[in-house]
Amino acid sequence: MQAIRQERRLATLLFSDLTNSTALAAGLEPEQFVEVIEQIRAIAHRVIPAHGGDILRVDGDGMLCLFGYPDVHEDAGRRATEAALDMHAAMAAIAAVFGTSDLPLKLHSGIHAGMVLIREGDLVRGKYEVLGDATNVAARVCDAAAPGEILVSAETLGAERHFFTVAEARAIHPRGHQTPLECLAVTGRSGIARRFEARARAGLTPFQGRDGEWESFTRWLAARRSRPAVLGLHGPAGIGKSRFLSRIAAHAAAAGWSVAPGYCEAYLSARPLQAFAQAAASLPGEPLCADTPEAVRAALLTGQQVLLVIDDWQWADDASRDFLADLLRDADPARLACVLASRESGFDFPDSGEAEVLALAPLGRDATLAAIEALLASPDPFVVDRIERASGGSPLLIEELCHAFATGTAAPDRDPRGAWFDQAVQSRFDRLERADRDLLKLAAVIGHIVPGWLIESLHGAPLDSAQLERLQAVDFLFPGDTPGTYRFKHGLTRDALYAGLGRDERRLLHAEVLAVLEAASAARGREALLDALAYHAVAAGRGATGLAYAIAAGDAALTAGALDRAQGHYLAALDLLGRLPTPEAQREAGWALLNKFGLACIVDPAPDQLAVLERLREVLAVYGQARDMQRAEYWLGLIAYGVGLGKRSVRHLEAALARAEASRRESDILLIRTKRAHSLFASGQVAAAAAQFEADLPRLAAASTRNEREVAAYAHAGFAFLNAQSGHHARAAALFAEADRVLADPASAMNASILLYRSAALITQGSWEAAMEAAGAVIAVSHRSRARMQNRTARAQTAYARWRLTGEAQDAAALEAVAREFLTGSNSLQHVSMVFGWVAEAMVAVGDIPRAREYMGQVISRARIAGDRLGEAMGWRAMARAALAAGDQKRAARYLGFARRAAALRISASEAAHNDMLAADLLAAQGQADEAARLREAAIAAFAQMDMPAFTSR
Repeated sequence: MQAIRQERRLATLLFSDLTNSTALAAGLEPEQFVEVIEQIRAIAHRVIPAHGGDILRVDGDGMLCLFGYPDVHEDAGRRATEAALDMHAAMAAIAAVFGTSDLPLKLHSGIHAGMVLIREGDLVRGKYEVLGDATNVAARVCDAAAPGEILVSAETLGAERHFFTVAEARAIHPRGHQTPLECLAVTGRSGIARRFEARARAGLTPFQGRDGEWESFTRWLAARRSRPAVLGLHGPAGIGKSRFLSRIAAHAAAAGWSVAPGYCEAYLSARPLQAFAQAAASLPGEPLCADTPEAVRAALLTGQQVLLVIDDWQWADDASRDFLADLLRDADPARLACVLASRESGFDFPDSGEAEVLALAPLGRDATLAAIEALLASPDPFVVDRIERASGGSPLLIEELCHAFATGTAAPDRDPRGAWFDQAVQSRFDRLERADRDLLKLAAVIGHIVPGWLIESLHGAPLDSAQLERLQAVDFLFPGDTPGTYRFKHGLTRDALYAGLGRDERRLLHAEVLAVLEAASAARGREALLDALAYHAVAAGRGATGLAYAIAAGDAALTAGALDRAQGHYLAALDLLGRLPTPEAQREAGWALLNKFGLACIVDPAPDQLAVLERLREVLAVYGQARDMQRAEYWLGLIAYGVGLGKRSVRHLEAALARAEASRRESDILLIRTKRAHSLFASGQVAAAAAQFEADLPRLAAASTRNEREVAAYAHAGFAFLNAQSGHHARAAALFAEADRVLADPASAMNASILLYRSAALITQGSWEAAMEAAGAVIAVSHRSRARMQNRTARAQTAYARWRLTGEAQDAAALEAVAREFLTGSNSLQHVSMVFGWVAEAMVAVGDIPRAREYMGQVISRARIAGDRLGEAMGWRAMARAALAAGDQKRAARYLGFARRAAALRISASEAAHNDMLAADLLAAQGQADEAARLREAAIAAFAQMDMPAFTSR
C-alpha cells in the first residue's frame, strides 16, 4: 500500500452491519455463520469499488467504506447510497439459503459525510485511519437504522436525494451535537436518470432573468448557414443550463423541429455514444433496433429537421466527440442543428460545424429575489437576504437553500451548507493547478471580499489576468463590485474552501494576513481595517491582541447599528478572556463585555444570547463583586423577556433587584423595577404589572438623558399595551401620546418597539388599517436594523389585520406562514401567544380545524411555559366556534369556559365582551333566542363603551 501523508478531507462514510448478528451466530452452525460473513464480504468487494468506494475496515460482521478519497467525487453521497442499495439487494440471495423466519438475514446501513483527517492505516486500523466527528456520526446513523434500512443524512445527499425513493425524514440526535440531524430512509431508486429531473421534483426556480441569452438563442436557431449549426451553452454546475435546454426543446418543438435530447454521464458505466443513442431513440419513426454507430447515425439523418440537444457535454468521451464531428460533416445544414451544454468553456468544436458559444451568467439580484419569493411562501426577509447573498445567483443554490429553509433543515442563524455542496466545491478545487489552489486558500482566509492590495502584498504580485480568467472559468473568484477587489462567486464557496483548511494552516495564513494589515494601518486608517484586524487576530490565536481588536471592532459596529456584527466580535473576545495575563484584567474585560454584549442584543434578542450572558456571569462570579452579579442578572432578565420567557425574566430581575436594594443603588432600583413591570405583564401577572407601572411612571417623568427617556417611553408604551389588552383604549391612547412626547425622537431605535406595541393595541381595538400602517413602519425600520424579532412580529400583525379586512383564505395562509417562522428554536417568542391565537381564529374561519388545533396547542404551551396568555381566550373561542359549527354544543360550552377563565386571569373587559358574543351564539344554537339577544346587546354596549366599534356588529 502506498504511504499517504496526513490529509484533511471531506469524505462520505458508509457503515454497514449485519443485523442481530449475535443471535445469528448462536442460531447457525459455526461453518454456516462464517459462510454468511464471507459472502457478505465478497458482495462488498464486488459492489463498493464498482461505485468508486474503498473498503477501509472489516470488523467481524460490519464494515466501514469510504467514498470521495483519494479521488474526489462531487456525487460521493449518491455513490455511497447506490452501493448500499446494491449490497442490501444482494443480501436476498444469502438470506434465501441461510435465513429463516425467526432469524432473517438483513443488513442495516448508515451514510454521512463530513470533514475527516485521513492517515495511513495498519492491520488494526484498516487501509486508512479516518478520524473526526463525521466518522462517529456515520456510526450513529448506522445504529439508528432499522433492520434492512439504509439511513442517509439529508445534508450528505442534498440535491441528489431525488434519485431515490425515501420515507419521511426523521431526526436523530448524535452524542455531543446540540441540533438534531435530519436523516432519510432510502427505500429504492426513483427511476430518475438526470439531475435536472431530480431538481424538477423539488421545484425549479422560475425561468427568468435570461432575456438576453434567450434572444441570442432564438436568433441562432432562425439563422441560415452553409454548415450545420452548433451552439455551445456554457456555465458552471447549477447555473441553469439544463433548465435552459428544457425551454429550448419546447420552443424548437413548437417551431416544427424534431427535438432529440440526450445526455452524457460520468457516474458508473455510461455506454459508448450514450447521448446520441438516447437522442436517436427519442425520434418518431421506427424504433432504434441497435445502438451501433451506424444505426444511431442513420436514425439522426433520416431527413427530419432535427435539433440535437445534449446535456453535460463535459463528460463526453472521445468516441462521442468523433461521432459528432462525422455526423455534422455528413448532415444537411437545413436538417440538423446541435446544442451542447457543458460546464467547461472549451468545447473543442469539430471543424465540420458552424459553432457559437453562449455563456449563462448568474441571475441578477431582481431575478434572484423573484425566484426566492416564488419558492418560499411569505418568506422571512432576513432569510431572503441570506439566500440571495449565499446563492450568488445560482439557480441550483437558490432551490436547495429555499428547500432547506422551507423544510426546517436550515435556520436563519445556522450555516445552510451541506456536505453535498462542500463535496462539489472540493471536487473542482482538487482539479486546479497548485498555484491556483494556493491563491484560493489565501483568498478564502482573507474573506468573501478580497482587496486587491492585500492579495498583492501577500502573494508577492498582482493577480494576473490569465489566473483570474482560470478561476472565473471554474466558478471561484471574480472581479468585485468595488474596483480593486475580488469576490467569491458564492459566499458558500468561500466557506467550503475555508472549512477544508487544517487548523495549523489556517492559523499561519491568518497570522500572515494580520501582519500585512497591521503594517498598512497607518497608511490606510486603523478604523477602516478594524473588522479585518479583529477577525484575523482572533483566528490567528493572538490572545490579548485579538481580544483588544475584537472589543474595539464590536464597539465600532455597535455605534454604527450593526448589532449582529457587534455580537460576533464580542463573542470572539469572550473566547479569549482566559488568555489575559492577570485576574484583574480578566475581570475588567468581562465586565465590559457583559454590558457591551447586552446592549448589542437588546434590540433583537435571541435565545442563544442567554447562554453567552450565563458564561459571562460565571466568569464574573469568580471575583465576588455584587455589582457584577446584579448587572449579569439584569441583562439575563432583559434578554429572557425579549425572547418571550416571561417567568424566567421575572426571576432574574428580582434577583437583580434584591442586590440593588441591598446596595441601595436608587437609580438601579427604579430601572430594574420598570423592567420587571414589563416582565410581569409578559408572564401573565397583569395586576402586579399594572401596580408596578402605576407606581413607577411618575418617578420616570424626570428623565433627562437619552437612555432615561428611552426607558420612560418604553414603559409608557408597555403600560399602554396592557391597558389596550384590558379594554381601556382611551387611557392607552393617552399613554402612547406620552411615550411619543417623552421619547421626542422618531429616529430612535426605541420608536420601532413603541410602534410595535401601538400596532398590537390597534389590532385589539379593531382598527385594522391603522394597525397595518404602524406595523408597516416597523417592518421598514427593522429590515434596515436587522431586528428580526420586530420584523417578524410586525409582519404577523400586518397579515392578521389584512385577513380581518378581507376574510380571504390566501390571507389566512399568509398569516400562518409568518406564524410558522416563530416555531424554530432560534426565534424570539415575545408575546407570540397572541400571534398563535390569531392563527387559530383564522384557521377555524377557513375550515382548517387540524391546523387550528396545532396552533391552539402552541397557545397552551406558551401559557404553561412562559405565562404568556395574550392569545389564550381568543384561541379557546376559536375552538369553541369550531365545535359549535360541528354541532357539539357541550364541547363548545367547555371551551367557552376556558376562554372565560383566560379573560379573568388577564383582567380583560374586552376579552369578556368577546366571550359574551360567543356565549350569545351558543345560547341561540340552544334555542334560547331572547337570552342570546340580551347578552349580545350587553356585549355590543361594552364594545361601544370601550371604543371598539369594529366589534359592535350584530
